[in-house]
Amino acid sequence: MAADTERSRTAAGVRFTEYSPEGGELAAWIDENSVNMQNGACGRPGLIVSPWFRLTVGGEEIPCYAAKTTRDPHSFAWIETDEETFPLEIAVVTDRERTLNAVLPESAGVTAESDGCAVRAWIPSCGSFTFTFDRDNARDGSFRPLTVMVKPRERAEVPEGYREIILDPREYADGALTFDEPRTICRFRAGVYGVDSVRIEADDVTLFFEPGVLLEARSAAQGGGRERDHVFICHNRRHIRILGRAALDLARRDPAGVVFDFAGIRDIEFSGFTVLNANSWTCCFTNCRDLLVRDLLLIGYRTFSDGVMLSDCADAVVRGCFVRTGDDALEIKSTSSGAVRTDNVLFENNAVWTDKGVAYGCIYESNFDQQNVTWRHNSVGYALADWSEHLGCVSVSIRGDRPEVEDRDLCFEDIEIYSTRCSVATVVMHKGGSVRDIVFRHIHAREMKLNPAVAPGPIVLNVKNEENRPASAFRLGKLTFADISWNGHRLTPESAEADIVFDIPADFPSDRSVIFVGDEAGNSDPA
Repeated sequence: MAADTERSRTAAGVRFTEYSPEGGELAAWIDENSVNMQNGACGRPGLIVSPWFRLTVGGEEIPCYAAKTTRDPHSFAWIETDEETFPLEIAVVTDRERTLNAVLPESAGVTAESDGCAVRAWIPSCGSFTFTFDRDNARDGSFRPLTVMVKPRERAEVPEGYREIILDPREYADGALTFDEPRTICRFRAGVYGVDSVRIEADDVTLFFEPGVLLEARSAAQGGGRERDHVFICHNRRHIRILGRAALDLARRDPAGVVFDFAGIRDIEFSGFTVLNANSWTCCFTNCRDLLVRDLLLIGYRTFSDGVMLSDCADAVVRGCFVRTGDDALEIKSTSSGAVRTDNVLFENNAVWTDKGVAYGCIYESNFDQQNVTWRHNSVGYALADWSEHLGCVSVSIRGDRPEVEDRDLCFEDIEIYSTRCSVATVVMHKGGSVRDIVFRHIHAREMKLNPAVAPGPIVLNVKNEENRPASAFRLGKLTFADISWNGHRLTPESAEADIVFDIPADFPSDRSVIFVGDEAGNSDPA
């Protein structure tokens, strides 16, 4: 099976940098990043040309890069293409003889063959595709993967009545990248930019980054307050677009603030960014409405480098992203004063690897109610975190400072998990609150290996009661588990007593009658 040569030529790679350390310099790059888990900036760039892979499409070279993760470097490449080019034939050459394990997610249906150092694969559609290697009895296949992002070309036409501003690559310090003129489209030409912050202070602003823009985050901008520590800042605006194919490297920026701080925005689209070495929460949306986040590539390893976090957002979609983080990946929270309440949120067609946190979930912070959120048609490549019983590939975790706050009507469905060291699903109540009407449906883990000293089972329901509150501070309602499996074992009503760990205090007002277990069709009955 081979793609037509003429069609293959319509695919193009994205080139960000020529930095290619070798020998001792490469070892120093790996070591410097690997020890910098939380505090302090690195002396070297965090993005390098990958020495482990070469990639071509139709005989044309596609640049491959690498960034550090908690374990080892993760390589990646971008291919911009058109829908009519599929199936897209790609060729991968590895630095040494390696055995192809799987192309994830498996449900994407990539056909691949390998021989020694050569891999040929046929990509059926746009998406993210991660090539994994060298799985055997001693190794799980997660070492030094390659993720190939195949996405349509990004374009940004100048709307009628808009003014176009062209920016060229150079150093931009002291808040020079502040956009305060409405109805403008600001086009960043390809090249390297030194930035301390990028601020949008007007409505109807589009920032478009040509393929090959590399933003290197420098020290924080001058000024007072925590806001100066954020990199991208936009508050209380309307009709904002941030599009293109830029890479943002934060290896040389100290942990402070967050990376993307978007708050109080009505109608925002954010797409196409590659973010590496995030120094804090990566993409933070607070009190936003009418939100579309798509086609992001996030690779981080620092503690608290959460991927995409929606806090008190409504009418939002997060789609087509690949996220590997040093913390939780794609999540909702409630951290704000409550100008907007979480409602009508969808995460779909995303792929996640987690080194230290949860893949998908409603995570901990819970100032206000959160409802009507769906995680659908997503995948987990490797969930490597195994340090706490609260961790899960999918999770509902409520802090519950106020017992009346509720997480309800949340649905996790059609989740593919390749390999996990944490539980498949967890529901955790820390201090109080209410959790009800949560659905886990069509979730399948090919491989689950738990440390029994940490994770008590494949599905864990846990009331921690960390502040020794009365049982009345907790309310647990209907939880549905339908068509769930791991290691070839399927959850059934008969196996639920053993498979679902119900870890609650003796005086807790709920019992296992809140648990409903279903069949392969998704029908459910009390466990």
